[in-house]
Amino acid sequence: MRMMAVDTGYNTAKVCEFVKKFSQTQVIPVKGRDKLDMIFSAPKSVEITKAGRKIGTTKIFGVGVSIIKSELYGFLKQQLNPETGEMPTGYCLFPPRDPAYFRGITAEEIMQVTNKKGYQQYQWVKKYARNEPLDCRVYARTAAAVVGMDRWTDNRWDIELLNHAQPKEHVEKPKVTPQPKKKPNPFLD
Repeated sequence: MRMMAVDTGYNTAKVCEFVKKFSQTQVIPVKGRDKLDMIFSAPKSVEITKAGRKIGTTKIFGVGVSIIKSELYGFLKQQLNPETGEMPTGYCLFPPRDPAYFRGITAEEIMQVTNKKGYQQYQWVKKYARNEPLDCRVYARTAAAVVGMDRWTDNRWDIELLNHAQPKEHVEKPKVTPQPKKKPNPFLD
């Protein structure tokens, strides 16, 4: 795993407490923003409160969820080249999964809705209750963009594959059972 993005939209204080256990090169706190016109924004300091009391601040990355969802849905529509079998850039290849996963990854659709001021706008609307696979894909895409995978060359991908594809030998450390400390016996000394 290169990086993980964790959504702060629910239970922000607990998420930020979890994220602080790691380096920002490993785990980042994120918050989806419908109107953000980029994959992610620079992190902004946000006050964290718990039970109405300020408990600190943390820097949270904004995520352009509409852009990422649009990109993903475009990738999901792609097909292999029927003559060569070649996969187009962004092609999504999935292992066997439960149908609920695919309902979840396609749980939302872009629709024209009327906002509170009476204007028409496009908005992502849930058509299925469970959209966690879609959210996970959006935040994984964010982490990939933060790491810079969009700009990696073929050579860099080869290096990454070599570094991460080979399983590391797992050497189990012997378990050490702590021995109870003996109290000195004044009669034996």
